[in-house]
Amino acid sequence: MRGEFGNFIKLLMQQHTVKSVRINVKGSGLDR
Repeated sequence: MRGEFGNFIKLLMQQHTVKSVRINVKGSGLDR
């Protein structure tokens, strides 16, 4: 149970990081 929860948190953090990176890229005008 605890391992499953840990994996869920990891996945959540990864998704959040990806979203943040995308937002930062858009904000800095690097994506064309």
